Amino acid sequence: MRNKYFNNVVVRKRFGQNFLTDKRVINEIIEKANFTSDDFVMEIGPGHGVLTEQIVEKAGKLTAVEIDRDLVEELKVKFKDNTNFDIISSDILKYNLNDLDFGSFKIENRKAIGNIPYYITTPIIMKIINEDSLRVNGVKNTPKLFSELIIMVQKEVGERIVAKEGTKEYGSLSVICQYACEVEKLVDVPSKAFYPSPKVDSVVIRLKMKNEDQYDIKTPKIFWRIIKGVFTSRRKTLKNSLKITGFNEETILKTEKEFDLSIRGETMNMTQFSNLSNFIGTLEN
Repeated sequence: MRNKYFNNVVVRKRFGQNFLTDKRVINEIIEKANFTSDDFVMEIGPGHGVLTEQIVEKAGKLTAVEIDRDLVEELKVKFKDNTNFDIISSDILKYNLNDLDFGSFKIENRKAIGNIPYYITTPIIMKIINEDSLRVNGVKNTPKLFSELIIMVQKEVGERIVAKEGTKEYGSLSVICQYACEVEKLVDVPSKAFYPSPKVDSVVIRLKMKNEDQYDIKTPKIFWRIIKGVFTSRRKTLKNSLKITGFNEETILKTEKEFDLSIRGETMNMTQFSNLSNFIGTLEN
């Protein structure tokens, strides 16, 4: 595929690049992010550095991770005089975040921000919140490298992240993000704010990591097993979802005496999911 040029900007389609150009949106994101000299910031996909040049003036340290080697070289030159800036030439999904040099920055001051291609949005979120450990250990026991993630996502994905139970947007992404984080919509971003303009609008979301499990989930493995069953069979009753997920008949019969399994699981809130999984956990152990 040939590269396209716009005011000397090279767009490589293989990286899914859409560069943010609207100064009003850029300023609003920076204002809402509220970075200070106490913060370590990792920027994912800095592009040509339109957010970077403001973050580097506010943060104590800024480490950028960029997959495009030409942009890496450009940014090295652009920020060569900023002693609090460094850049890593890597694919964020392949990079080991434990290799970051956090120095003396405390966990509550380690933050990540990114304007990234839509097709890798969910994998990046899952990596930052340490999904694999979360599913096994729960919020309280999951190692965290960052206190928050500010990420620009496709509007549809943003709506799923903040969705409430009973809505069509509510799904497993909603549950895992809201279990692990306090979620907040920060900025609406129209497609015209980018070059090239994508076909859809975007939204900036803040995910602030939780340190405590407010839902008191005692058996994370069973909790996520239920979530998977519910949202891979959305139109089925909760009873049928539990069957599909592999819970045995005896467990389902005992559960049915305590919970209404005739409802659809997609109508349940986090507390209801927690109560259900904790009960089933006592039967499965």
